[in-house]
Amino acid sequence: MSIERANQVIKGMVDDDSRGVLGRIGSNTGNIFNKEERIVKVCKECLENGKADYGEVYLHRTHQVPGNFLCIKHKTPLSYFSASNVKRNYDINLDSLWNAELASFQINHNLVKYFTSLGEDVEFVTNGGLSNFSIDTVKQRYRQRLQEKGYLLTGSINQSHLIADFKQFYPNDFLESL
Repeated sequence: MSIERANQVIKGMVDDDSRGVLGRIGSNTGNIFNKEERIVKVCKECLENGKADYGEVYLHRTHQVPGNFLCIKHKTPLSYFSASNVKRNYDINLDSLWNAELASFQINHNLVKYFTSLGEDVEFVTNGGLSNFSIDTVKQRYRQRLQEKGYLLTGSINQSHLIADFKQFYPNDFLESL
């Protein structure tokens, strides 16, 4: 994300323009993530740590990423609650969460390594792991890896080969859960 776009996101957050923020960060995906619509995800241990360390609980942005159902720090499935009746995000009483009974995502033990890998990637990206790279550098590296793996053919991507290998690498249960 460019600095200008990041500044627009920050301004939108300050101005409470959630639609504009979602559009600028690329989360305006229609109903792709309908499974998680208005779901707030938390790690009970992270909430307890926040209360102990800072005197208050807070939401972790990495926990809110669609498809992330595991707290990487504590290696536990995230808990969640519905915020569908909440008009604005700041109307959620976070202090009541740290000792509340919440439902948790159920992760098949055969899929833990895939969710762990996904969570580690989420942590890497959201915590600035790509901040030293321009978008052009990232695109160039993707193209290079696609070329090395034999998916790039004279400028276009052999999508059927890539999709077949993608489906072979990830178990169907994992992809279905996402």
